[in-house]
Amino acid sequence: MPRSSSRIVSNAQEATTAKAVDGRRTAFTVKGCPGLVLEVLPQSEAGKDPASWRFIYRVATARGQSKRTMFIGTRRDLSIAEARVQADTLRIRVAKGDDPAVAAADTVETMTLRELFERRHKLDGKPSAATMTEYRRLVFSNATKLLDLPVDAITDVHVARILDTAAERSPHQADRTRDALRSTFRWGIGRKLVKANPATGHDKRAIEIPRARRYTDAEVGLIVAAIGELPKPMSTILMLLLLTGQRLSMVAGAQVSELDLAQALWTIAGDTSKGGRRIKGRMKKGLEQTVPLSQHAQQLFTQALEGARDGFVFPADVSRVPHHREGPRTPSINSQSVTRAMARLLVRLTIDDGNTHDFRRTIAAWLSEREVRPDVIDAILAHKPKDVGSIHYQKRAPLTLIRTALQLWADHITNLQKRSMQSLQSHQANAS
Repeated sequence: MPRSSSRIVSNAQEATTAKAVDGRRTAFTVKGCPGLVLEVLPQSEAGKDPASWRFIYRVATARGQSKRTMFIGTRRDLSIAEARVQADTLRIRVAKGDDPAVAAADTVETMTLRELFERRHKLDGKPSAATMTEYRRLVFSNATKLLDLPVDAITDVHVARILDTAAERSPHQADRTRDALRSTFRWGIGRKLVKANPATGHDKRAIEIPRARRYTDAEVGLIVAAIGELPKPMSTILMLLLLTGQRLSMVAGAQVSELDLAQALWTIAGDTSKGGRRIKGRMKKGLEQTVPLSQHAQQLFTQALEGARDGFVFPADVSRVPHHREGPRTPSINSQSVTRAMARLLVRLTIDDGNTHDFRRTIAAWLSEREVRPDVIDAILAHKPKDVGSIHYQKRAPLTLIRTALQLWADHITNLQKRSMQSLQSHQANAS
């Protein structure tokens, strides 16, 4: 964290207009009120509350004098006069030998599950916004009876009953609720807000069989031919999914700034850090992904850029937004729209049990059968290495090998497309 600059404020006007100096976190001492500090963050770090009142004091410990900093409130919620009153009260407590910061920490056991979840939702930058939204839905719908209980009063028996009840409706939803509760309590333990995690040690309610579906060459050929009959940009998105092996949300939400078509590269941003805060990228695992584009994929992106708008390669079609909705659900084409288009296509082709994500498994299996290196396949799919040696010692597969593998796959798709055109016509004739 950059070193704070020290300044002084003495009245309400100065406190209200105080700003960070030179883009650094700046501490303003309050004149005539020892220990009271107004800390102002740079706007890039601040969010909704750029400034907060804090009380700084020292207490005697076994190791000598120890410095404490106690949060009082935000500038938005407290005036300088109100902050002075609270600081004066805290100073009197310190003079009597009290340690207000420790005393405040000892009271966290009264926090309810609802309050814990809301605090995590506000402060935890690790999960994606979509994940936290889903966790909120699960916890607030399935764990309603626990929401207003103190977190340290919730036991594993409470959680077990909640999960059993949820499993009667949907075992999968029960397992997701378990994950939401477990991660929330784990976060609370890390913040010293919770003493134990009652959501650990619970068995899964759902019986899950790992999905192994991959398309055959005949199915891929039919799908490619059928995709060509769809209108743009849907046909472009589906073909890029098949050619690149990337996740649906990555392709549908592709941004113009990510493309370097002169070098035939597509770089999807991972997570970054600024001012000690996580800035979410677009990748699921948080790691930057560079995709060398095959010639066919490069051509598709080049054509798609003609319809780009507002920085998105595939902007949302505002003409299709229902009258009751103010705007599109996402600024780019929504992933659910692509999923539905794929489902309709597979029904028309009478191909059972398929989806867009199965493209990734199909690519991996096909490349593996041609003895492409496992690290190259993992790099294409943006999978993290699984063994210790690869995690700590091996570098990412070279882009040249990834490009070769993807071009090999693209050439295979082209050959299948040529062979399948006649098959598709015959298939449609038989269906009619």
